[in-house]
Amino acid sequence: MLIKFHDITPYKPFFYRSCYYNSLFPILNHFNKDIISVMTNDTIHYKEAEDSSLLPNIEYESSHSLKTVLYNIGIEMDELIEDEKNLTRAIHEKIEAGYLIIVWVDCYYLSIRADTYHKFHNPHTILIYGIDTEKQLYYAIEHREIESLKYERKLIPFSDIIDGYKSFNETYKTEFFNVKPFHFYKLNEESSYHQNINEIALDYHNKLLKNIQTSENKAAIIQSHLGTINTYLKNQRVLDEKLDDIFTSMNDIINAKKAELYKSEYLFPNEMSTALNDIIKLWVDLRIPFARYKYSLQYKSDDFLILSEIYKSIIDVEIAWSYAIKNLDLISTKI
Repeated sequence: MLIKFHDITPYKPFFYRSCYYNSLFPILNHFNKDIISVMTNDTIHYKEAEDSSLLPNIEYESSHSLKTVLYNIGIEMDELIEDEKNLTRAIHEKIEAGYLIIVWVDCYYLSIRADTYHKFHNPHTILIYGIDTEKQLYYAIEHREIESLKYERKLIPFSDIIDGYKSFNETYKTEFFNVKPFHFYKLNEESSYHQNINEIALDYHNKLLKNIQTSENKAAIIQSHLGTINTYLKNQRVLDEKLDDIFTSMNDIINAKKAELYKSEYLFPNEMSTALNDIIKLWVDLRIPFARYKYSLQYKSDDFLILSEIYKSIIDVEIAWSYAIKNLDLISTKI
């Protein structure tokens, strides 16, 4: 028996928050729901790194639970903890009933992932959109590899999903204590939701204004790390010890800023995107010397001499973005 939703396509424009959201977005597209409703539920801020030798982190602040947001736009979501002995049957029943499924697994057991299979453990989500019971395969949307943000259609053996699901429940039940690892989604045919882009823009702008103090504080947060930038220039040992964490932090920031740019371009006048484009470019420029060192392992102090000036520019443009949000008038501006 073969059951498959043929119009499921991977979401590729950018990586949002975590693998879970990049599993969720193809579901929204399949049901003709715009991801903007989910994204505008979140505001994004810098936060202090727990380790003073690292760059600031990014945090997402949600106004409502994701389940509430999905319900409001006409998507039914449910979640449970299913025993791995019953997982295959549960997946088949939900797929046959027209649901799409996201399941949490441990990548250690995914044979299609050459980068993680039997090498290291990593919590991850898989979007399942079809089954082939004869060949014992699931049709899925999955990460290409951990170093890539690209997702692709894949065929995954039943046994891989079962073993990965079991390991997730055993290995990560403390870290993900509030996560029910089996999610399923279906369109609510009775929903009367109609997207009003002007209302979404006004609501999101109000969220940004309410958090404007946080937005202003973020300049202080990143400014406090200016000395950290100088440390990388003066102390190669610290750079060596923290390089992977530094790189992860910058990637997280760049991905968050790309998501913020998407929201701005979707909701606000064109000129509002200028500062965000500048911020992204500056963070990318800041990342270049670290990337060069990470992959060449050749330390050249001259590569790091411009870091302080780039970082100061980031602070200036972040302040400019905050002022732009304060001065934005959507009431008299046609969106």
